[in-house]
Amino acid sequence: MIKLKVDEFNEELVRFNSAINRFKPYNGGFIKNTADMLNYFNSDFVEGYKGLLDSMRDTNAPKLLEKSQNLYDAAKTTVDSIVEVDRVLGKQMLKNK
Repeated sequence: MIKLKVDEFNEELVRFNSAINRFKPYNGGFIKNTADMLNYFNSDFVEGYKGLLDSMRDTNAPKLLEKSQNLYDAAKTTVDSIVEVDRVLGKQMLKNK
């Protein structure tokens, strides 16, 4: 017999999805938008900050984000499928009583 605490699993999925959503702004779009905003500032530090942002352009963030989303989607689909199978089997068992 396999026991799965679906509620606990779903809580973890919610936490994982929340982490993914918090990470999304820090991918390549964040770097481009921040660099573009710096064009309006006149400071000695702007060029250094632009250099820092430029060095971050080769980040693996987009790949990590995509893999994380794929993992979340697969886990969510698995849980949803297990819940559906449980529902159908429960219905059949009640019907056969």
